[in-house]
Amino acid sequence: MKKLLLILSAIIGIFFFYSCEEENNNIDIDPVNKSINFLNIKNYVGDSYSRVNGYILIKGYKLIESNETNYENNLIHNYVYLSKDSVKYIKLQTFNNKVFACEYHYGDMYALNTNVDNVLNEYKNLSNEASVLFSGFNYTGNLDESSFSNHQALIEVFDSVKYNMNWCDEKWEENSIRKAKVTYFNEEYFLPVPPYPINHVAVEYWDYSFSPYINLKSLAKK
Repeated sequence: MKKLLLILSAIIGIFFFYSCEEENNNIDIDPVNKSINFLNIKNYVGDSYSRVNGYILIKGYKLIESNETNYENNLIHNYVYLSKDSVKYIKLQTFNNKVFACEYHYGDMYALNTNVDNVLNEYKNLSNEASVLFSGFNYTGNLDESSFSNHQALIEVFDSVKYNMNWCDEKWEENSIRKAKVTYFNEEYFLPVPPYPINHVAVEYWDYSFSPYINLKSLAKK
């Protein structure tokens, strides 16, 4: 009888072990956050290209273009990534395997973007985030023909005229070395591939200390 009880206990134990293992195997891994924020863009700059490339690919983007340019015998590598839905686009510029500039664009790359609210909300979210991240930088803002000396003043006007304005941009700069910029435009720009469509947001962050342009920027500062 004791042997039978021991055998039954062992069978129950084995069943319990495999049930728990199966349950653990079915636990979902946290999905990758596919959205891009300004902190991502800022953190990409200064990191190695190999790491940033991995971060971007895991978000579902694909590399669609790469080329090289030369500045005073310094080789600069340029990479362009497009999201699967063709609504977002990221451009990296690297020097000595370090990212020194990152651009993020939101707006359908190959057709007119009809969802204006999504684009306008993207601009506001990114510019509000930039205003916190770069609060210690020098600020300049423009909306159509008006200039602004602080972010909050521009955003108040932005909210009241956003469906009727043509463009606006905000810049944050530190010592001519680091620069952040958020731009919205409601007009066609025919710039390098992909073309910029109507209702488009462009975000840029540069750190010239990682680039071959640092000497040029240092001279400009003087």
